[in-house]
Amino acid sequence: FISHHLATLGLRYRDKWPPALQASATLVDVVASYRALAKTSIGPVLARTKDRIRHALGSWTRADWMLADVVDDQALLDAAENSLALAAGIVTHIAAVAAAHLPDSMHLRVLGLLVGPIAEPVTRRISQAASVSDSAARALLRLVSAVLALADCFRHSPDSAQSVEVKAPVSKYCPEWDALLAQIDRLKKLSAQIPTTTTTTTTLGQQQP
Repeated sequence: FISHHLATLGLRYRDKWPPALQASATLVDVVASYRALAKTSIGPVLARTKDRIRHALGSWTRADWMLADVVDDQALLDAAENSLALAAGIVTHIAAVAAAHLPDSMHLRVLGLLVGPIAEPVTRRISQAASVSDSAARALLRLVSAVLALADCFRHSPDSAQSVEVKAPVSKYCPEWDALLAQIDRLKKLSAQIPTTTTTTTTLGQQQP
């Protein structure tokens, strides 16, 4: 953000700068330094934010935790849903702040870096559910709705002179997104089946008749 405005910001305050700095009022000569500073400062901030997200995810990041053990237990299902909502809430809050202060390109890159740590474990857990019933598929779709809603955070205005918003392709900034959507598509196919009254399950990912 600072680098973005350095070229003109100094002109407004040239008379208030020390004499040694007045000659470089456009501040172009320090843009590179500020960009380097941004890399060294934003890196730790993103790392801490990712840690917050992983902590919020709770059981979703545990190696011994399986979705198959959750779908039939409403208390565990609620806890899993709350964890996703909390992690998604962190990203949504940061998205609102970043949109107001960062250029579009940087804003979208930051979002992609933060959505990835959520999309990856969710995708892995769904894919590990070897078989799910149609009712379980519907429960899982409700469970991950907060994660899918993060796609709305990728709305931006390409033309600063207009207020028209478009949604950027999430997968361009978050490589893990396409794999998540593939699992969601499979769940949707299962959930669209006629509700069952038996315990028959269908293997996730198989072609349905």
